[in-house]
Amino acid sequence: MKTAKLIAKNTLFLIAGKGLGDLCTFVFLVYFARYFGKDFVGKYGFSMSVGGFLAVLINLGLNALMVREVSKDKTKDAIYAGNLLVTQAVLAAFIWFLIGWMALVLPMNGDTKIILVLIGTYQVFCKLSVHFDAEFRAHEEMQYSAVLETSHKVLILILGLGSIYLWKNPIRALAVYPISGVARFILGWVLSASRYGRPHFGVDVPFIKEAVVKSMPFFFITLLLQFYDRLGIVLLTLLQGESASGVYLPADRLLVSAGVGLSMLGTSIFPAMSRLSHQFGRELYKLYERSMRLTVTLTLPVAALLFLVSQPIMVSLFGTGFSESVSVFKILSWGLILAGVNVMMNSLIIVKNHEKVWVKM
Repeated sequence: MKTAKLIAKNTLFLIAGKGLGDLCTFVFLVYFARYFGKDFVGKYGFSMSVGGFLAVLINLGLNALMVREVSKDKTKDAIYAGNLLVTQAVLAAFIWFLIGWMALVLPMNGDTKIILVLIGTYQVFCKLSVHFDAEFRAHEEMQYSAVLETSHKVLILILGLGSIYLWKNPIRALAVYPISGVARFILGWVLSASRYGRPHFGVDVPFIKEAVVKSMPFFFITLLLQFYDRLGIVLLTLLQGESASGVYLPADRLLVSAGVGLSMLGTSIFPAMSRLSHQFGRELYKLYERSMRLTVTLTLPVAALLFLVSQPIMVSLFGTGFSESVSVFKILSWGLILAGVNVMMNSLIIVKNHEKVWVKM
């Protein structure tokens, strides 16, 4: 299949999967916010940010390295899949215990401690299952990533709304998250084994050491992006309280949903860029230029539209209790343009093995 058609196919699969998945969790957040108010939305957002930031340590940049290397040479799949999954499983166990320890020792109320453990467990299993997403991306079969993303978030919506309806208890409602995280991991394992065979687990210490060293630039990039994305809610909660972060989170999540197409386009383009850099250098830059023009052309009018309709959107979705979120959303909407440009630039930098330059910048 030609590169352009393959990218288009994979982008559509990912947009459909990610879009439907994010729609499910967004609908759940809307109902959760309407039932339980800003304080519990703030607890939820704080736990998602802390758990998500710590879960980055499970990845260590190894998934991006796997995509880059296996997309160039598919025969490397077995050694990367087996060794990296074992490595990440050990890291996942450590992060899970770290989250539990934080819940015990940090000065938080009981509800926040329980929510942190629930959401942290979800983040750990989700991040571990991203290993399978990386394998699907390396083989440019993103339809399986779309299945993983959609199915576990549909599960969150169904079980979450059912829990809210039956018990009207925020803790029980959020307990569906770790269940869906475990389900995502199991499904990823099954799909990967059916497509590429069961992973041959091994501990090739020299290979793992070399892979970790090579993955460090990817890790630092991811860490910086997570730091930028999640630190705000953590600091806002610590300095202003859970109610303040409860005002910020709906605007932030709505913007993330609006930017799904951009992130999925970048995800589809990355393995194609990697393959072209290995075979046809000039074609790589042509693809990059076309992608950048498309990104700017799409994001500018979308950002302007979101700015203009911010008030009716926020109030109609979350209710008048979240009217303060309108101003936040107006500011954040223009960040959609920069986010799109950043996705394309990062893809090219990583493909050209200039990750260290990006980190220094």
